[in-house]
Amino acid sequence: MSNSIVDAYYDRIKHNITEYVNNVSNNLLNGNTSITLIRVNANNLYFSHDGNDVLYDKNKIVLIKYPSGATRTSYTVNANTNVIASNAFSNNTYIQNVSLSGATNLSTITNTAFVGCTSLTAVYFPNATPPSFTGYMTFPNNVGLKLYVPTGSEATYQNSLYLRTYTIQGY
Repeated sequence: MSNSIVDAYYDRIKHNITEYVNNVSNNLLNGNTSITLIRVNANNLYFSHDGNDVLYDKNKIVLIKYPSGATRTSYTVNANTNVIASNAFSNNTYIQNVSLSGATNLSTITNTAFVGCTSLTAVYFPNATPPSFTGYMTFPNNVGLKLYVPTGSEATYQNSLYLRTYTIQGY
């Protein structure tokens, strides 16, 4: 029996990850806009999903995949989240606002995490110090995209190598 993503099965609107899956690709369902939710078998030792059917590691420390076909326009990341994985939100054309504000231990947002999110207009950060970024293509170049940061930390974010081209605003 294989323990890879091939053990997972999906239909037109959901993707189910069985209890036997222990590894997923960074490109899991990337661009598959038919998938609106991701569910993980409760007996899986490695992965879980939140109340919005978003894929996380078992302890909800790493946000792995927000479904490309989910039609919600706003999402609040789990408070335990430390890392947003590559392609986590990629190619979701519905998402407009992402709040990271409860994830006070957020340490890393990886390259291409939000690439292709053509409707994204606002991302809210929790800390006065920006998380680490692993590349330039973290966010899309959407007209009107604003990164909201705690008031007084705007300059710190604006001086971050990977955020210089974005509009930074305090909240």
